[in-house]
Amino acid sequence: MVLTYKQKLIKFMQAKQKLIENNGIKTSYFSKEDEIELLTWKEKDCTHTYNLIQRYIGGFGGLSSDFCPWCIINSDEDLKLDCNSCKYGIRNGYCFIRGSTFHKLMLEIEATEERLGYTLFNTRFYCTTIKEIENASDSKKDK
Repeated sequence: MVLTYKQKLIKFMQAKQKLIENNGIKTSYFSKEDEIELLTWKEKDCTHTYNLIQRYIGGFGGLSSDFCPWCIINSDEDLKLDCNSCKYGIRNGYCFIRGSTFHKLMLEIEATEERLGYTLFNTRFYCTTIKEIENASDSKKDK
């Protein structure tokens, strides 16, 4: 069985959440509610989103909008963001608002990265994560 693009996006987000947890960061990034919402997205939108994420790897790092399914799904062809319609932002507080869940998370990540001396969400993390997702999908094809 091949993974759907919805499943790939969920695995991608779960990998980011796992990295956060494994580094002792307490603020959640990807919740069950976020996963449930992703499951409601159209598969063609998930395909487009996942393919853009793959394309951006190597050029950017961190938890930028380039690796956020919600930012991608809520942007136009010119990649101009429409944050007001972002359900992740409605649920967790908008990324750009001081005191939102995402803002708190970014402060925790910055402190952790300073302590560790490297960027958590770097090109290696993204490349490895995508490769693992694709390998899992390929291995399901063979069965």
